[in-house]
Amino acid sequence: MRGFKKIIAFALVVIAGCTDYTLHPQKQEVPVLEVPNIQVAPSALNFGHLDAGAGESKTQVLTITNIGNATLNLAGVRLNVADTVYSVSALTHTSLKPDAATRVTVTYIPRTHESNNNSVIIDSDDPGESQVEVPITGQSSAPVIQIDPIHYDFGVTYIGCYAETTVNIKNIGDSDLIISDIQYYVSYPPELSIEIDSTTYGPFPWTLEAAEERIVTIYHEPWDLQEDSGFIEAHSNDPATPVAVSNQEALGDYYAWASDFYEQEEVANADILFIIDNSCSMYSHQTNLKNNFASFIGVFAGSGVDYQIAFITTDNENFVDNKIVHSTDADPIGDVTAIIDGIGISGYGLERGLWESYEATSYGGDAAPGGAFLRNDSRLVIVYTKSVAFKATWDKLRFLFPAFVIVMT
Repeated sequence: MRGFKKIIAFALVVIAGCTDYTLHPQKQEVPVLEVPNIQVAPSALNFGHLDAGAGESKTQVLTITNIGNATLNLAGVRLNVADTVYSVSALTHTSLKPDAATRVTVTYIPRTHESNNNSVIIDSDDPGESQVEVPITGQSSAPVIQIDPIHYDFGVTYIGCYAETTVNIKNIGDSDLIISDIQYYVSYPPELSIEIDSTTYGPFPWTLEAAEERIVTIYHEPWDLQEDSGFIEAHSNDPATPVAVSNQEALGDYYAWASDFYEQEEVANADILFIIDNSCSMYSHQTNLKNNFASFIGVFAGSGVDYQIAFITTDNENFVDNKIVHSTDADPIGDVTAIIDGIGISGYGLERGLWESYEATSYGGDAAPGGAFLRNDSRLVIVYTKSVAFKATWDKLRFLFPAFVIVMT
């Protein structure tokens, strides 16, 4: 046994001593990849709740950092959706070396009572994330005016009647709406009007809480066939709509048309009363009347009418120069010219032509029945030049002289 152990030991020594190889450990190097890597903080922006009615705004900052090991190139920063309440500043640096950073600001200026959602988009050459999107949210309080209806058509209203409608003004915001004034504009002549119940609501300014409303009434009372239009302007502290508008339109018409036919017997005599506007703007009109009076007289002379002519003004019922021009006068045209020249344009600016003619033809007046001017067998002709006629006086004249003729120039 001992000999056997020696032989094995010898063999091991021989094997160990005869090897031709040496073992060495091998180390393999891994190449490093150089790339940019974008990081944006914070990942979302919440502006909270602002008061748009008070003009509040807020700005927050986004930080863009290159956490990679190669230069990061920024292509741009923008809002995802074009917006009027959010804005984002331009990039001050478009190239960021490793570990470098830049900042952009996002500003929220709310306009009214609403929630506003959007996002900021940042584009770069990051191969793993070329576009970063940062959500942004914000809410705001404000008074909001609602005017209803914004347009109303009365249609046809018959002359002598009236129609009405109401316009509601309401606060649909979440803070007090202050209405400082309500103005109403109409076409001329004014046949549309507004009624504001200051007894119930009090004087301006009005303060309307959320969901509170006021009502105004619009009336249409036509007296002609023209189209009528008007619009309300409600002035308030609504930051988005400081002036709210409501439009109205209407048309007047007669309920029915009737035609009256009269056969006028020939009248050989005429007593003609001229009412001359002697206010300061009438010089050219008086001159035209004087220059064309020969044609006027010629019509009467050619038809053989026995006429008398007298003049009053729009501020005096007495005959000018206390004179009556007759068809038998030697120079009636010259007499008329002299009278018109003496009238002048220094009279009262508030023309009362129809009233003065009523006074002149009333008992005791220069053109009254029974006087030298108005003859029993003559037709009374009254000619108004640039004067204003009022219904009450017109009715009185028709009562006194049911067969008189009126001419307005």
